[in-house]
Amino acid sequence: MRPLLPWYWIGRRYARRGLEDPPLTACPSCFQVRATYVGSLVPRWGGSYEAMASFAQEASAVANRRLRFLPGYIDEDRADLLLLDSRPEEARTAIERACALGEYWEFLEERARVRDHLNDRGGAVADLDRAIALRPGHPRLLITRAYLHHRAQQWEPAGRDLLAGIRIDSTDGTARRILNPVVQGLMYEGWGHHQAGHRDDALRVYDLAAELAPRNHEVQQRRGWIIVGDGRGGSDEIATLEERVRRSPDDFHAVQQLDFAFVRRREFQRSVELWNAYLARHPQDGPAYLERGGAYFHLRRLTEARADARAACELGVSEGCAREKQVAAMQK
Repeated sequence: MRPLLPWYWIGRRYARRGLEDPPLTACPSCFQVRATYVGSLVPRWGGSYEAMASFAQEASAVANRRLRFLPGYIDEDRADLLLLDSRPEEARTAIERACALGEYWEFLEERARVRDHLNDRGGAVADLDRAIALRPGHPRLLITRAYLHHRAQQWEPAGRDLLAGIRIDSTDGTARRILNPVVQGLMYEGWGHHQAGHRDDALRVYDLAAELAPRNHEVQQRRGWIIVGDGRGGSDEIATLEERVRRSPDDFHAVQQLDFAFVRRREFQRSVELWNAYLARHPQDGPAYLERGGAYFHLRRLTEARADARAACELGVSEGCAREKQVAAMQK
């Protein structure tokens, strides 16, 4: 039997006394405060479905169309309990009643769990796609969809969702559990692109793997191989790569390949100058700061190397955060 999707309750820990009149008085038409409260009334936490229905009925007089979703929390909870009891068909009936109230991200997420348990992975992904459209950037939704893609061995979509999710919530248990398998899958997929001669596709996948696992030496080594090619360009290699950069000065991968050629010859100052020119035109390019920081590091200019790593980190490149810590440790 396939496992259930990971599920995390929202943290509905509000006691009844904490949600009395003040929040509702301060915002009489707010939906979220009522949604949080009605979720705290589930039977497993000492409430009852009758209390949930009564609260939802009272809220129906408020002028906010979203309040029509409140009764759906009853069927969402029933569906969850039915899944725990291994009764997915009955769970589907319950969650469909909730979804009949309209499109709401939590009900779609629960239906995704039900569909996954019924081996309808396509339907589960479709529900999560719509839930994410309704609640963009929610880490639990992104990580749950990453989990589904990972199970289907769709490594690049899994990696993109996982990276987006852990940038918001790096402590998520499911994310940590699937991180290594996803990185391994990305390496396999990227190497397949490389062997097929699809260099740009291979680099895109390995860049994603490097973001997810900045300290994975195999990822970095293979990524380097792809960037530099076979390394047998002879005396004309630098001239060929410089011409390519002259033709396409804003092509990051062209600049990166020339940089790697300089590094092989230990011409680190030329690498710095190369990235200086690129960053003058692209001052918000995090990976470029990371590459220049590497050249500074080889020149033993640790202050500049650390500053570039920090800049890359602040621009969202997780590898920059790891390198900044490494250089900082060396400076002590």
